[in-house]
Amino acid sequence: MLIKVLMVLLMVSMVHTELQWVNDTPEFTMDKQAHFVGSFGLYFMFQHKDFSKFDSFKYSLYFGLTKELIFDNGISKYDLTYNIMGIGFAYLIDKVWKPKRNNNDNIQYRFGINSFCISYRLR
Repeated sequence: MLIKVLMVLLMVSMVHTELQWVNDTPEFTMDKQAHFVGSFGLYFMFQHKDFSKFDSFKYSLYFGLTKELIFDNGISKYDLTYNIMGIGFAYLIDKVWKPKRNNNDNIQYRFGINSFCISYRLR
């Protein structure tokens, strides 16, 4: 479903714009920051919603390309480079930074309509 929505967005944007390479600078402007941070965040979202690493990379890159085609006047190779850099940085952080084990994993709680339940698991 997600791929179909992205493909429709890409086709609509290609109809409304002439595809051309934009003469752009590699300077870290607001647009480059949006590409970097957006791709970074999308990769983490897809990765932690049980998508594969490849699918997370692919969909994050598709969203960046779609943003490039819809909101900009053409395709900037530097914007796409910042997309890939954001995805790569997210991948590295995901590999290097392991989640800290919580000492309260044994404690579980839940809410009912008129109750509150706390349970402790002995291991």
